Amino acid sequence: MYILPRERYKEIIHLFDKGRFTSSFRSYLELISAVKEVFVDDLNNPQSALVMVNNKGLLGGATNNITFNKAFFDYFFIEKKEEFIDLYNGEVFFYIDTDNWVVSLKKFIPNLFAEDRYYYEIENLANKNWKEMIPEGYSIEPVNLTLLEKNYLKNFDWIKRQLESDWFPLEENLKEIRGFYLLRDNEEIVSFCTTQYLTLDKDIEVSVATREKYRRKGFGALVGSATAEYCISKYNTIGWHCAKKNIGSIKTAEKIGFQRKLEYRNINFTII
Repeated sequence: MYILPRERYKEIIHLFDKGRFTSSFRSYLELISAVKEVFVDDLNNPQSALVMVNNKGLLGGATNNITFNKAFFDYFFIEKKEEFIDLYNGEVFFYIDTDNWVVSLKKFIPNLFAEDRYYYEIENLANKNWKEMIPEGYSIEPVNLTLLEKNYLKNFDWIKRQLESDWFPLEENLKEIRGFYLLRDNEEIVSFCTTQYLTLDKDIEVSVATREKYRRKGFGALVGSATAEYCISKYNTIGWHCAKKNIGSIKTAEKIGFQRKLEYRNINFTII
């Protein structure tokens, strides 16, 4: 594998066309300034590509490229083995644009497994009166520059870590609203929904998280509705991804008004 220079990232976007429903494929290559490495099989005529951001990867292009697939194995299990074990307990996750990657890479990585996932989009809110459901003592606040001034809030670092992975540098990217969070008694962030993976076509995705002791109270649907309402008129598509086995995420998405568009798979493995 060869490292592709940053100025050439857009040249390989077509290798991920089969997975265009996953905005991250395009966003990482078009806009996001996150620290990443992009590898290709051939610098002159790329046919296979790998994008790595921390321990998450994107695979696109030709799947039966034996030389590239062997180099893929060497990168994780030889060159970067100790680094990935130290930083991520050896766990690595990949979006793929076709199931053929599963067959091809299993020849080199026996412990690789595929996970079934759903992709949703939203056009209309299921409950336009969501504001009336905010409990007493709670408030919905925007994720923007004002949030950075509230580092005294409990769980501030929790939401900041998520934002830094999607909207770095925050001082620049939070000039616009990037989601909403639920605040309890003006002191604790208990749930949030933030946007991520903005593309040049103005497609975007959202991610919801709720502190464990506050789950099953509908809080994810509240912050999700606030964020979706804001995004519907601003972006082309708003996407939601979740594992097929994640019943909580599925129920939350559908409660907000997201509609399932397709089922796909990603792949995971653990470096040992």
